[in-house]
Amino acid sequence: MKGKAIIITALLAGLLVGVALGAVIVQYFYPMVAQIGTNQLVAYLDGNQLANGTTIDWGTLGLLEPDETYTFPSFKVTNEGSFNCRITLTANLPNGWILTWEVNGTVVAPTESIDAPLSLYVAADASEPLYEWDSHVSGEIA
Repeated sequence: MKGKAIIITALLAGLLVGVALGAVIVQYFYPMVAQIGTNQLVAYLDGNQLANGTTIDWGTLGLLEPDETYTFPSFKVTNEGSFNCRITLTANLPNGWILTWEVNGTVVAPTESIDAPLSLYVAADASEPLYEWDSHVSGEIA
C-alpha cells in the first residue's frame, strides 16, 4: 500500500508541475516568408535619367501662372528589379495644386517601363514667388 501511495503522490506531483509549466509557457505563431531578388526603379524625365534626390524644376517650362496646367511630355519609370511592382507617384503639393500622371498605380513587370506625360495644375490662388514640395516614386511588389 505504501508503494502505491508513493506512485500516486509522484504522479500527482508530476501532473501539478506540468499544469504549472503549461500556465507559464506562452507560445506565439509567426509564419515567415523570404523573397530573393531586388526591387529597383529608375525614373526619366523627358529622356533624362533622374538620380534619387534630383529636383524637378517646373520653371524650365517657363514662368508659371496661377490657374494654368504645365506638362512635361514624358515621365517614364523602368522596373529594373526582379518582381512585378505597382508604381505609384505621390506628392505633398501646396493646397489646390494637382499633379497628374495617367499611369499612376500601374503594375510593371521586370525590365518593363511605363511612360506618360506629367502635368501640374497651379492653383488659381497661387501668389508666392517660390513653391517647393516633395514627391516620391515607389514600387510595391504586386
